[in-house]
Amino acid sequence: MTSSDKTNNDRSTILNDIILHEDDLTEQAKKHFPYHSNIFRTFESYRQSILRNEYIAPFGRNFFLSELQNLHINCKRVLNYAIEHNKFVDQNLPTIGPLLICGLTRTGTTLLYNLLACDPQCRAPLYTDMCIDVVPPIARSDSIGQNRRMDIFNSQMISEQLSDFFISFAASHPNFSIEEDCFITRQAGYFPLYFDLSDNEDDDAENWIRNEISKDYLYDYHEIFLRMLNSVDTPKSHWLLKSPFNVYCLDKFLQHYPNALLIMTHRNLDEVFPSLYRLCLTPASYHFDNTNSISRDRIIKRCYQFFDKGIEYMMKFRNLQNDTVKKTQKNIFDVSYDNLMEDPIGVVQQIYDHFNLHFSDEMKMAMRNWLLENPQGKQGRHKYSLSDFGLNREDIETRYADYNKNRSSKLQKDLDPLQKRKTQLEFEVVKKNTLDNSSRKFTTNLLGDVSVSSGIIGYLSPFIGSLHDEPIHGEKYSLAETFDKPIQIQWKWNRVVNCDFSGLFTLQSFYNKKNDGVWAVEGEEIEPDLIHAKTDKFQKGIIFWSAISAQGLIPSQAPINVTKWLEQQRTLCNDKRKRKYLTNKLYAKFLQEKAAPAIKAPFRKTKLDPIFQDDQDRKQRTALVRKTVDQFFSERIKPVDGDTKFADVWRIDNVWGALKEKIRGKVFATSIETEKEIEKEWKK
Repeated sequence: MTSSDKTNNDRSTILNDIILHEDDLTEQAKKHFPYHSNIFRTFESYRQSILRNEYIAPFGRNFFLSELQNLHINCKRVLNYAIEHNKFVDQNLPTIGPLLICGLTRTGTTLLYNLLACDPQCRAPLYTDMCIDVVPPIARSDSIGQNRRMDIFNSQMISEQLSDFFISFAASHPNFSIEEDCFITRQAGYFPLYFDLSDNEDDDAENWIRNEISKDYLYDYHEIFLRMLNSVDTPKSHWLLKSPFNVYCLDKFLQHYPNALLIMTHRNLDEVFPSLYRLCLTPASYHFDNTNSISRDRIIKRCYQFFDKGIEYMMKFRNLQNDTVKKTQKNIFDVSYDNLMEDPIGVVQQIYDHFNLHFSDEMKMAMRNWLLENPQGKQGRHKYSLSDFGLNREDIETRYADYNKNRSSKLQKDLDPLQKRKTQLEFEVVKKNTLDNSSRKFTTNLLGDVSVSSGIIGYLSPFIGSLHDEPIHGEKYSLAETFDKPIQIQWKWNRVVNCDFSGLFTLQSFYNKKNDGVWAVEGEEIEPDLIHAKTDKFQKGIIFWSAISAQGLIPSQAPINVTKWLEQQRTLCNDKRKRKYLTNKLYAKFLQEKAAPAIKAPFRKTKLDPIFQDDQDRKQRTALVRKTVDQFFSERIKPVDGDTKFADVWRIDNVWGALKEKIRGKVFATSIETEKEIEKEWKK
């Protein structure tokens, strides 16, 4: 059993104190890394704070002491490993990056981090890389080693209270396999959480931060750790890192990583503050005594101070004039939280365009799948507001007026000029389609996909109908004048997905009690099926959904029973006698739960990104549905072009027509019989 295993197993025992020591740090490591003594003193001061703070609950004391012990153990093991395997220190890191997300906390950094990590050419450190049995380092492909680490992590959850804590915390900061690289600098003693543990009411964030950023060795240790990981699993392109705490010492970070590419995320502060306070108070409810408000008030105060200094240091960095920072200014990209939420994949593509990184179809597909599998709030969600913490929007806007002004100017300055050209193209397309109606006759057979060398993609109905796979230079059209480089039109039949509902597949004949009656001569026996005839007001039946593409019918085994799905959406208060209709909200939900996963499935093996198309019904044109479609599909055929026919793809409405012909005249007593018959014909 390793020392890490033993420590993890001992976490089930309540700790009242620990003994920190350097007995297991080799003399060579002590000599080569003289800052080890500073790290030791930092951890010892944290230990004293934990013991002195009378408001920490037993669970919190155990948690903090255990964490402190593990951090110091991991630090010593890494330093010992670095001495024993010193060759990896001289191995080069990738020449690109690292790509660093260094925005303020609660500004969308976790979402952006996970999307950027979908690039198979990059590598983001796993939580287990940084926290579980950290040496020797192992590659991501080492399934045995990775499973062993996960077993160790799962063994830590034997405490029900600890498990509840992580579940509650995940509602504010979701758990994913990759994590922030602040887990590395924690091992060097840079752990802002411990600032909240101080029992000294006069302690403030400014003094703590000033003291911490004076420690030059923080990123010495960070670089050693990253090089250690790099030695066994080097990314093909770049490392991806993220931590809100790097913003306090970006100049030191750049001294170690001069090729760093920085992404700074921004969000309205009246949304950030309540989210931040909720994040800080969630663990506090487990770690501190809830019978008094002293700890809560102290944490909110220090959290406010800490964030306040984060804004100050970020602005100071952006205004620095030294050579290192000047060189880096061009390697900074600012991201708006609102833009990220509205078009997450589009923002990632802008980042890659800005830094001249390769944006692949494989990455785009991986991001689509990640968004599909990780909707916002999947791991829980906390509710909060400014008033919960005694704040108001006016005070925040006044206090941070300079930051808001600076933020707006940076976002405006960094607006990619290609976006302006994209808007111009879309305008030209609409104008052309509106003014030149005669050209629309060609769209009955063809649909074009406009690809611009900059990576911007838009839709354009072609103005000729005889060409299929041959690329055409855009300078043949006046639209090309809006670009510096010619437009390339390419036909991508193998990506188009045509979707539609089936219309009603009826069950047995029905009787309306207002119009139909059963008559018999006196004494004549009435047929049983007439006696028990249904008296439904509406004709019963089933509506299905499916799609068709070059990959075949979607789903391949059978269409989706929309009627059954609609019934499952009823709540307990719904009147089951009333019909359930497919509103735009339900259609958006259906797209998310059923349609999008069904479409994605056959495209995963092809590594192609599907182009979505449905019909022109009113609900398909609502803002909610359009936003939902854009969330799961990077490209779509807009409802305005929904009458487009496909020469090489048989439209799904033709499939439904053929199916209805196949079962014409057949009577089904139950929906199950109907489904079975449809499924049988579907597979033929």
